[in-house]
Amino acid sequence: MNKYLNVTKITFFLLILSHFAIASDEDKINTEQETTVVDFFKASVIADVVVNPSGKYIAYVKGNKIVVGNNKLKFHPFYTLKAMSVQEITWIGESNLIVEVFDRITKSISFEYFKMEFEGENIISTHMTSIYQRGYLLDPLIEEPNKILFAIYKTKKEKSYTNVFKLDLQEIIAHQVQSVKKLNRSNSKSMYWMLDSQKNLTYSLGYIEEKPTIYKKAKKKRTWSQIFQGSKDNSFIPKAISKDESKLWVLSNELTDKLALLEYNLNNMLNPKILFEHDKFDLKDIIISPEQEVIGVIFLEKGLLKYKYFSKKQGDSHQLLQNKFPNQTIHTIGANKDQSVQVIIAVSANNPGSVYKCHVKNLDCELIDSLKPWLSDVKLSETTSLQVESEEGFTIEGFLTLPSSNKKSYPLIVMPHGGPIGVSDYGYFDSHVQWLAYNNYAILQVNYRGSSGYGKKFEAAGFKQWGRGIENDIDNTLNYALKSHPQLDPKNICIFGSSYGGYSALMSIIRNPKMYKCAASFAGVSDLTLMFNKSSIKNNDELTTLLKKIVGDPDSEQAELMEYSPVYQFQKIKNPIFLAHGTKDNRVDVEHSWRLKKMLSMANKDVKWLPMDGTKHGFQNTLEVKTFYDNLIPFFDKHLKTTSK
Repeated sequence: MNKYLNVTKITFFLLILSHFAIASDEDKINTEQETTVVDFFKASVIADVVVNPSGKYIAYVKGNKIVVGNNKLKFHPFYTLKAMSVQEITWIGESNLIVEVFDRITKSISFEYFKMEFEGENIISTHMTSIYQRGYLLDPLIEEPNKILFAIYKTKKEKSYTNVFKLDLQEIIAHQVQSVKKLNRSNSKSMYWMLDSQKNLTYSLGYIEEKPTIYKKAKKKRTWSQIFQGSKDNSFIPKAISKDESKLWVLSNELTDKLALLEYNLNNMLNPKILFEHDKFDLKDIIISPEQEVIGVIFLEKGLLKYKYFSKKQGDSHQLLQNKFPNQTIHTIGANKDQSVQVIIAVSANNPGSVYKCHVKNLDCELIDSLKPWLSDVKLSETTSLQVESEEGFTIEGFLTLPSSNKKSYPLIVMPHGGPIGVSDYGYFDSHVQWLAYNNYAILQVNYRGSSGYGKKFEAAGFKQWGRGIENDIDNTLNYALKSHPQLDPKNICIFGSSYGGYSALMSIIRNPKMYKCAASFAGVSDLTLMFNKSSIKNNDELTTLLKKIVGDPDSEQAELMEYSPVYQFQKIKNPIFLAHGTKDNRVDVEHSWRLKKMLSMANKDVKWLPMDGTKHGFQNTLEVKTFYDNLIPFFDKHLKTTSK
């Protein structure tokens, strides 16, 4: 099984770092000695850490360079990124690397092939060639020097698939690729591929009318036959096949409410076994041994990734490594061929994290680098998990972050996440949360109904609940937090969010003007009917159908959509509003905020308007972040009776 068959591509490094940093060309603007907002958002020191097959060498991105080496051998920069960003680094042998890069100017992707020579303390790197293709590295073929399996994206009659080629990189250097034949002849329906122990294409995954479909190749023949088709309404994520090719392990909710681990018999794909289902949470991944056996699962619990091993011995081994990092959680983000050497990240809500190379047998861990060393002397805030029962019987999870300043009372900012469907907050370091807490605000996040990670019933419960059930969950969690944490000031509460979170902030202050003293929205929706006028929605039947399912049907439910649209309820807004929106937002048009601002201004309402020229649906660099928070913090300070740092 190759790593690209994981449809969700859950990468712990990306999951944990999802709120850590914003790519920036403006990081140099912070020349002050004191800690500023830029320090919380600028890119981490290192990223994309990978270990070679023997476990001897490490490669990673540092600044605008890619480096290779180890703690005994000086790390050597071998490639400088100009207007590019790294998508992925892969060892394709003991000393060869392929780096997938994205060119931010041409918007193109290339795969850069390097050879390394290690001579004493010196590393000699040679850039061999570039592959300019829209595709992905299917398998590095570690046992075959200079050869890789490469999948190239194709589209035919609006259907996407990949063709697979076995490339000899030496031939590519010599420009002899014209004679390469595709390996998936008679199968132009699949996007992802599974390999047998001999690295032959054996099984594949494609989609027919959005239904996941598994194909099997006949032995010693070119023909492929369909052996399984799932439902388009359920998740089906193939993860691995057993070494003897008799079993397929899948993360799926075909048989269960939560995303569970299923085992299929590849001979007939009938009557799968449920190997593990968590009673509260979706599984995030499975753990595979070097012998290609499933030995455990990974899930989020209280907003943190948890490892569950099926044997006590393996669980104890992981716990011994975990014990070396008290008050943090560790996660494996890379390993050598036999998993004896692992690259781990140790992280927590109040620690941006550090990356280590660990020898599992003797528990010897070497620090590679801290992600944000400039925050090492800053006292960051801890986050705790809250559980609240809804009237419908759902458990709503929230995360409360209290400032580290040890005051008797804190003003509170409620911060609903975007989405609203299929998105969640976590218990890890979050730049927005930590910056607000650094400015002496407590922060409450809520994984309301519709959030991901709690099963398909919980997610579906968020459909058509804009301004209704979702906001009920936020209110209930807020009331619980106030009762259980007396240090929160019930008379000093504002609400702030982005995208759906911005919509939620606006609707919440309409619903509860006595609860919230102010509301702030970045890129927020103000008109539910206006969402359907966007050309990308209007000209796509599938997106229109999905939006109707999530929001409501403007043809038959227009009155309800207007009732739950802030722009049509602006007269009910009694308290100060902060509106910010990017002029280049391609998801929620700036028209949403502009219309609401116009109506509020005409009615002499208290509204602060911050149009952000050139900004998209999210912040692209730290200069945009600084501009935003330089306006937002004074707004909160004014209305929540506090003084920022």
